[in-house]
Amino acid sequence: PPPRVSEVAALGSEVPLPVAMATTMRVLLLALLALVAHSEQAGEVQTPPAKPLLELPVELPATEENRQVESARTPTTKNVRCTCNISPTSHVCVQKFFSLMECSGSCGADCKEANAGFYGCISDRGMRWFKRFGHSWADC
Repeated sequence: PPPRVSEVAALGSEVPLPVAMATTMRVLLLALLALVAHSEQAGEVQTPPAKPLLELPVELPATEENRQVESARTPTTKNVRCTCNISPTSHVCVQKFFSLMECSGSCGADCKEANAGFYGCISDRGMRWFKRFGHSWADC
């Protein structure tokens, strides 16, 4: 436990800075809690009803701008590939997915079914690195 305020005051300038800061913060926090408790008892503080931090409409109004935003959020092509190792320099795609989250949920099992080692979920850009490093690649 941190030292008490009286112990810190008795040591004066010999107190290491982190100990002095922790003790000061503890005193300030206790004073703040006491002030809040006193204000609540006196009826001075009214706590507002709990609200969610962020309120979003469930459905966006049907405007052209909102349609464009929604279509940008929804991928239309499967650009994420579940990639397995056949050897350290030979890789194979076993399945394509729309998103990384969708791929990461089943890729390990897909590689196991294909009797290959799990490499990971990669994008088109990651696939190009295989070629640059001279690795062989078999697409889906």
